[in-house]
Amino acid sequence: MLKPFFGHLARCNLNKKVLKEKFSEYKASNTRITSVKTCFRSALNDAIEDEIIDSHPLSGWSYRNRDEVKEDDDIDPFTPEEEQALLKASRGETWAQLQFAF
Repeated sequence: MLKPFFGHLARCNLNKKVLKEKFSEYKASNTRITSVKTCFRSALNDAIEDEIIDSHPLSGWSYRNRDEVKEDDDIDPFTPEEEQALLKASRGETWAQLQFAF
């Protein structure tokens, strides 16, 4: 999943601006993005130690998390008529569970 998104970047193009832009385009959860950045930081540290690059493109930059998914949503999978039809067709525990869910 990372290689198609980041794999085309050449070593010489690994700078703070490019990486910031790529991370802002990367569609993933905050947890996933943090994990990816951790891997990038580690790889870049190794590249500096091996004298492949001169400076760390991510030094001094921390990712600001995106807005979290809202707890409250406006998604209603059933219309009121469908809810009533399901309740009418169900019995016992199933009815109680559906009533609670709706």
